[in-house]
Amino acid sequence: MTVPRLREFRDEVLEDYRLGRWFVAWYYRHGPRLASGVDRLPPALRRALSLALDRAAWRVSRRS
Repeated sequence: MTVPRLREFRDEVLEDYRLGRWFVAWYYRHGPRLASGVDRLPPALRRALSLALDRAAWRVSRRS
């Protein structure tokens, strides 16, 4: 359920603003490379990053 809510946030909120459109373009350009580097992080840092992203996704899903 989280991914559809994040897509909805991208389409209905971020795309309405110049900074949001910039972020989406930046994410699609650099996100895959950054995501592939997560596997090389120490386990504790990987877990912290995962928790931070989960919290951000939860906040976005609560917006509506």
